[in-house]
Amino acid sequence: MPYASQLQTNFTAGEISPRLFGRVDIEKYGAGAASIENMVVLPHGGLARRPGTHFADAVKFPDRFSRLIPLELSPTLAYVLQFGNGYIRFHTDHSTAIDGRDFANGGFDEGIEAWTDASEGTGTLTHDPANGRLNLVGAGPGNAARAEQSFAAVSVLPYTINVDVFDGAVTVKVGSVSGGNDIADDILPAGLGRVLTFQSTVSRTVYVTFENAGNDTWQIDNVGLSSPIYEIDSPYVEADLERIKFAQTSTALYLAHPDWAPRRLRRLAVNEWVLEVLDFVDGPYRDPNKDETTLTPAAVSGPSVTLTASADVCAQSDDGRLVRLDNAAADADWGWGIINGVTDARTVTVNVREPFAGTTATSKWRLGAWSDTTGWPAAVAFFEQRLVFANTDTEPDRFWMSKTGTPEQERFAPSDFDGTVNDDNAITYQIADDQVNAIHWLAGGDVLVVGTATGEYVIRAGANQTVTPTNIQVKRQTTRGSDPYVRPVRIDQQLLHLQRAGRKLRNFFFDFDVNGYVSDDIGIVAEHITRGRVFDLAYQQEPDSIVWAARGDGALLGLTYQRDQQVIGWHRHRLGGLLGAAPAQVESIAVIPTPDNAADELWLVVARTVDGQTRRYVEYLGQPFAAGETPQDEAFFVDSGLTYNGDPAQMFAGLDHLEGETVSVLADGAVHPDVTVSGGQIALTRPAGKVQAGLPYVSAVRMLSPESGGGPGPAAGKTKRIAELILEFYETLGARYGAEETTLDVIPFRAGGDPMDLPPPIFTGFKKVLFPRGYGRRIEPVVSQDQPLPLTLLTATFTLQTNE
Repeated sequence: MPYASQLQTNFTAGEISPRLFGRVDIEKYGAGAASIENMVVLPHGGLARRPGTHFADAVKFPDRFSRLIPLELSPTLAYVLQFGNGYIRFHTDHSTAIDGRDFANGGFDEGIEAWTDASEGTGTLTHDPANGRLNLVGAGPGNAARAEQSFAAVSVLPYTINVDVFDGAVTVKVGSVSGGNDIADDILPAGLGRVLTFQSTVSRTVYVTFENAGNDTWQIDNVGLSSPIYEIDSPYVEADLERIKFAQTSTALYLAHPDWAPRRLRRLAVNEWVLEVLDFVDGPYRDPNKDETTLTPAAVSGPSVTLTASADVCAQSDDGRLVRLDNAAADADWGWGIINGVTDARTVTVNVREPFAGTTATSKWRLGAWSDTTGWPAAVAFFEQRLVFANTDTEPDRFWMSKTGTPEQERFAPSDFDGTVNDDNAITYQIADDQVNAIHWLAGGDVLVVGTATGEYVIRAGANQTVTPTNIQVKRQTTRGSDPYVRPVRIDQQLLHLQRAGRKLRNFFFDFDVNGYVSDDIGIVAEHITRGRVFDLAYQQEPDSIVWAARGDGALLGLTYQRDQQVIGWHRHRLGGLLGAAPAQVESIAVIPTPDNAADELWLVVARTVDGQTRRYVEYLGQPFAAGETPQDEAFFVDSGLTYNGDPAQMFAGLDHLEGETVSVLADGAVHPDVTVSGGQIALTRPAGKVQAGLPYVSAVRMLSPESGGGPGPAAGKTKRIAELILEFYETLGARYGAEETTLDVIPFRAGGDPMDLPPPIFTGFKKVLFPRGYGRRIEPVVSQDQPLPLTLLTATFTLQTNE
């Protein structure tokens, strides 16, 4: 029975397909694993337990899907946008934006400034300087005292007015006009902390009035307004969210959806955003009319000019559509406008934005490319200072580029008004190929890459030139076809995109060996891992260059990707908790920089069953544990977790989002027995000042069967056993090992000289253990961690005994 020692120095190939378990001859086998769950492949070669997820907030509608979209406005200002059914919420700096509106001078310490005296008759307002209160001095019927203040309320948000009332009951009115009560009203008796909750059906200025209609003086103090979560209305309902495509500038996010006119989301101020329909200027247009049908304007200019066609041209759904015509007698003289009324198929009214040349009939006209009739563009990007849209229902293989230098002004003029086409004019192009190629996504860079249903194209001009209406090349590069929903991610000059079925991740890049673009299947060694379709991608550049993917069954996939170092390793993740009887499900992901811009962080929407109800939470993944930077008591290895940092205590509140769940706890760097959340609280057996609490999860790697040491050849297929296993750990505390996840032995980490009243210190070094399993033809050692503590595995050495 020969003995052999086999060393696995790295895991940079990640989890490999079971179809490769017999390929002991390839390098990937020696650097791979049979399964990797809740561990991250490190670029250096090891495997590290993934950090836990921090709870940020619950989504608005726990029974509906929400989507996360990133927006980075500056290196220090980034948002994750929560798009839900008819709304957008904003997450930044590890929190959810609140409305922040409040009454000015609600304390009355120095006077009653900022309050309008809306009293009638002899009613009046005065100040009580001794107590710092506002006096409502009424004088009976017709002489009510009224103090009023207004603010801009956002629709759908519930606001709560808080006020202390003294001496007598005060009427509170909330209206859309001064003194009105069409939104809410109530009589608040004397007492502290009286409240009135109201909600406006539309975003508008609301007026809040405190009234005393009696013949006496009542007082109010500490007038405040609650801070509800800030959100804005959105036209996108739940069914729309998956098909939203987006591109951003330094000031705005541009949104495209085939069922909605393109929109722009802008930040006006802190917690003040606007979502606006783009106002396209002079385009884009469909191809010019090619028959004898004429259009005749009743006037050359005006806000509602009648335009009559000689044949059926328009539909009721053309309201808002652009129209351009040239009815000059000689030289071209184009004018344009926006249809703002449809009488019938031959008669419309137009708001003329550039005057027509005359009122004669002309067959030189063209209608807008986008409308409710033709459909709206489904893809958007920026390229060479142009705003680019593509793919409508009626022209799925066409793209439109704005005038250069004006991407944020939405100018799409195909020519000057005299017909001259300049290099900076807008561009319209239909991909002419051997089949219709619906454009699914656009990705700007040195070239504009276009992903279509049947292939990938590159758009560019001649060498060292910029694209113009007369200098544009559109060429097919690969024939794989692209997923219709998922945007690609860019890593330097490489574009990672999903193939048409949503299962294969391909790397599109320029290969100098073939002098052209190629598309590699970078998941071929782990083809099993994307089964069930990937529906979201996000790239985390710092600290470890990981492409994250959300899979159809709710699993989170990671791909550590450093092609120049030959590191391409997949890993799977299941977040803590359950959704029914199944694991918790990741439904959307996005990556933004951390608040200090030191790294990137992954944000997620996670669906779970909590306290018998389906809940959906927004969470963000913690940063990797580093003993030299992270104190042991700050190790964060729980999901949907929270951190307490304060005076030592045993009772901790704020865990309402995990009501009824059993949570893992790290207390002052030591593992505490699991506890159950009751009433939003947990009780520890000992006081602690630094506590991490959240849902437990298990990290595990199942290694590939070692196949060396088979006497005259490999040990593959031969009866063998692992006599001894040497594991090299880095910054680790706690691990188990064995042949099956259900029967693992504990690896001791507490040394004889360690103080018993303190947690063991973080360990770096080797652990030698006897392997518990006997002989078998395939032996796959498992290393696991189920405590809220760090684990990093660098190498594994197997002492193998083979039965010849």
